[in-house]
Amino acid sequence: MLGSLTEAEDAVQEACARWYAMTGQQQQAIDNPAAWLTKITSRICLNLLGSARARRETYTGTWLPEPLPHPAEWPAGPPGAAADVPPTQLPT
Repeated sequence: MLGSLTEAEDAVQEACARWYAMTGQQQQAIDNPAAWLTKITSRICLNLLGSARARRETYTGTWLPEPLPHPAEWPAGPPGAAADVPPTQLPT
């Protein structure tokens, strides 16, 4: 839902912290703790996504370019390389 394992773990940790912050009587009043934890975690995720959207809309810094793939992943060599030129025509 969040697109990041770290953010997902943080959301689950926050939900668990809320569960353990409740008194025993409050915990016993919940019929299905797994459903409660799922619902709370979903709400935390939605709140994070909403705040991330607001941060993106108000971002004033410079945008960074997309990272380049590792050279081994380039199908024809690095950009601008003479991969299509036969070796006899390469400049010496």
